[in-house]
Formats: sequence, C-alpha cells, structure tokens
Amino acid sequence: MSYPELARRTACKIFLNYRDVSADLEPNLTSLSYVDNEDEETDDLQLQLADADGLFAKSWFGDLVNFASVPPSGVTEYVVIEKAGLIVRSGAGEKYAKLGTLPYGARLPDADIAIKWAKIAYSGKTGYVLASGLKKEMAEPSGGAPTDASALSIGNEVTVTGCPQYTSYGEGTPGAYVERYTGKVTYLNLREGVPFPVCVASLGWFSLADVGFGGSGDGGGERKEGMKIQAVIALLNRDGDGKDRELDCGFFELDSVKLSGPPTVVTIKATSLPYTSTIRKVKKTRSWENITLSEIAAEIAGKNGMTSMYLPHRHKLYKRVEQNDVSDIAFLEKLCSDAGYRLKVANNILIVFDQIGDKTLVREITPESDFVKYSISTGKDSTYTSCRVSFYTPDGVLIEGYAYCDDYNADNKNNEQLEIHQRVDSVAEAEALAAAQLKKHNKFAVKPVFTFAGNPALQAGLTVRLTGWGALSGDYVITKATHTVGSGYTTQIELREANGA
Repeated sequence: MSYPELARRTACKIFLNYRDVSADLEPNLTSLSYVDNEDEETDDLQLQLADADGLFAKSWFGDLVNFASVPPSGVTEYVVIEKAGLIVRSGAGEKYAKLGTLPYGARLPDADIAIKWAKIAYSGKTGYVLASGLKKEMAEPSGGAPTDASALSIGNEVTVTGCPQYTSYGEGTPGAYVERYTGKVTYLNLREGVPFPVCVASLGWFSLADVGFGGSGDGGGERKEGMKIQAVIALLNRDGDGKDRELDCGFFELDSVKLSGPPTVVTIKATSLPYTSTIRKVKKTRSWENITLSEIAAEIAGKNGMTSMYLPHRHKLYKRVEQNDVSDIAFLEKLCSDAGYRLKVANNILIVFDQIGDKTLVREITPESDFVKYSISTGKDSTYTSCRVSFYTPDGVLIEGYAYCDDYNADNKNNEQLEIHQRVDSVAEAEALAAAQLKKHNKFAVKPVFTFAGNPALQAGLTVRLTGWGALSGDYVITKATHTVGSGYTTQIELREANGA
C-alpha cells in the first residue's frame, strides 16, 4: 500500500512463466527497457542485471530455464482461450484485488473449476480466474525429435524432413524428398523394431529422426514454447495522492541472454514474437482463394497457437492471392501494407488495424511543457499531396479512385501525386485504398521526439497534441514509446502526424 507522505519512486514487477521473481531480481536489476511500437510487428523488453558474484549466470538462470520447460506429453493442462487474456484475482469475484494477468494461450498445469471461477496456483499464491476463459486439454510434447513413437498420438502436428516411405517397413519406392513439411500424424506403427513408424498426412511413413514436434520446421531442437516474461512498471505515489500508476508491458518470450564483463553484466532480451518462431522462420508456398484479409489473419494465428484481432471496418476480399516461399508473418505484413493497414503482435495476438490510430488525447505538449529534451525533424520533400489508385479489368475497364491531403490546393505547382497500381473491384475500394496509402506514405513527414519523466499513460497508438509550435502544431500519433527504468524512469515518444484522421 502507498501513503501520500512516501517519496515518489518506481518499482518493477517481473514474472517468469507467471511466477513473480521481482524480489529475486531487484537487488541486481540495473535497468529495464520496454519498447512499445505502434506496428513493426513486435514489442521488445530488455533487462540488465549486475552479477559481480556470478551467481545468476552460473546457476540461478539455468534453474529458471529448466522451470520454464513446457509440461511433458500426456499431462492434463488448462489453456487460456480468452482473447483479451484472463485477470487473476485474489478471490472468486470481481471485487477482489487483481494479482496479475494470464495471456491468451497461457498453459496451466492444474485448475480447480467451480461454476464460474477456477482456482489456480499463481506466483506462489492462490488465484482465481473466470472458468469460461479456460479449456482443458492434454499437453503436447515439448519439442525436439520424439525418442519413441508412443510419445505421439494420432492428430499431433509434426514437421518432417526426409523421404517418405511407402510402408512403415521401408518397402516399395520412397516418395520425393520433403523439407520442413508440417502436417498431422495419420497412422502409427508401435511394434518394436519398425524403422518408419510415423505416417504424416498422406505423404507416407517417416523415421523418428525425420520427425519434429509442434511444427518447429527443423525436425528437432526447438521448443514449442519458450520462457514467458511479463513486466509491470509501477510508478508509486505518482501524483502525491497515495495511488500508484502502473504500466503493464505485456507478455514476451525469451529471445537471448548475453553475459559480458568484467564485472559481469547479464542482458536478457525478450520479444512479443521470437525470431525463431515458426510464424517467422518457416517459409511456405500456397494459394489463398475467395478469402478475406481477416480470415487469412485468423487462420495464420490459429495455426501458430495465437489468436487474431481485426479492427478495420473494411474487409478486403481476395479472389486469389499467392504466398510464395515467405513466412506467414511476412506474407500477412505485406497484405496489410498493400491494403493500407498495419500489423502488430502483442500478448500472443495478431492485431490488424488501420492508419488512423486511437484519437484518445493523452496530453498536450507546448514549448513550456515539462519534457526533458526534444527534437523535431521534417521531410517535406517526401510528402505527397494526393494519391491515385488505378486498375484495368480484363475487359479493359478502368477503375480508379483519388484521395487528397487536408490542405490540398489544385493550383499549387509543387503538388506531387502518389500512383498505386493494384487490383480493386470498385471505385469505393479504390478511394479507400488511396486514402490509406496517402496516410501511410506521409506518416513520417514530420518526426517529433520527446523525452519525459516516466509516464505510463504514454503508449503507442494514442494521440498527443502539439500546441504553440507554429506550423508544426496539431495532433500526432505515438508510433513508439520507450519506457526505461534505471537510475530513474523516463519515457521517450516518437510521433507521426495524425493526418486529420
């Protein structure tokens, strides 16, 4: 509890696989940096610890890595299926205090289900979550190649690399070589001494050495899930009223650990979408037909153990679109960009949204405001005043649509028009795409950057207003907010013009 007479200070709460380790880390934690991006796919978290005695590097972190491993095959567990995640409370009711949050896809080894609430173990305490947000299932194997075919079940998703055999005993002519093919187990031959005991999809039979769990894309060695890290920045007694202000940075997966010195410093980096994840790593080729962008996002999310959130009002329909030897996330990002939308990954959710940003005004910034420092750069030479989208149908009919900037002047000799040649099915679709592309290409014409004393309210996607800055005054969207806790707490925000949207 906070009291008004207490000095204002910042505290960091850190959870590893939903276990609160704040007290363990606090003596050694020298800095925490959280980068909140408006798009650019991922948010990032970095922790730095001073480890002069070497205890963390030599033993403690290894213990945590072992603790972070996923449950073994055949163990019953509960999975969070609520898209927004589940709030963990100290009692079975909304009136009880919030202990933390479990993200979509989080796995729990046990839960005592009542009519409405489920009792769980959370960070060494007893917590309660809404039972409707949990789904009971069997844990899948934790990654790598199986050591025994009995560790697999019909329907498990696996990745295979090698030549499929006609029978489980290797009889007949082998099929064509496949690399990192992801499919489901359709048959198993569990007899002793069978050389090719696993049948995948309709390809044929494979040896255990050819099989990797969970669609890792490597035939082994990669976990289906890594260590989950959650961070919360708490600004204690911020306004002198005894109330704390918290910034929940969300959930991340461990990406890398670096040791340097002397003296020894441990740097832990985590990201909302690891670079080794299947959605980034495995390149695919397929055709998508008669499907909307929201349906593509939902299918990609589902196949990668995630969920999706589609926010634009307009649903882009594709009669046919090709994914040619690119990862799911790269393919989806290009579709969003071409449609004038943006893509972000946060808390195990693929989020597709438009260029507008949240119009919620979080603060006004004047030349006299209490910022620590600032810089404003402009790039007027790259600003387009209009955009035209055009497409000729197979019958030779031209479909085109235009969009103009707010202060467009047809008589201005310096006008510059952006030309987009892309398939559209109507004038309305062409105009909507033109407006989105105009905003996209002009979004960094003016680039203000401000650094303030730490403020949890400054988050990517929200709007600030510049007042008293002459021609640069107006509404701006936060594209990146970097919250850094070290000797103090600062928040740096990077902005783009809201384009009157």
